[in-house]
Amino acid sequence: MGLKDVDTLVESIQNNPITADNKQALINYEKSRRTANLLMMSAMDIFYQTFSNNISALKMIRNLGVQVANMAGPIKHKVLKYAMGIE
Repeated sequence: MGLKDVDTLVESIQNNPITADNKQALINYEKSRRTANLLMMSAMDIFYQTFSNNISALKMIRNLGVQVANMAGPIKHKVLKYAMGIE
């Protein structure tokens, strides 16, 4: 996510140079990255809640989920690329 944030910020500044009275580049950057960052923060919150407790049924479900995710092949690679900001 950080790499995509930097790329978007650089592009936004190139299109709208920042001056004392022109902050449009920062406004555009924030708008363009808000959804992706909120999605990632929400996903991380869910992972934290899922992995930070010892409820037996939840442990079994999350272990099964990890196994399924590990075998997901192309879907797994797409998710990882998205998380790295490559795609």
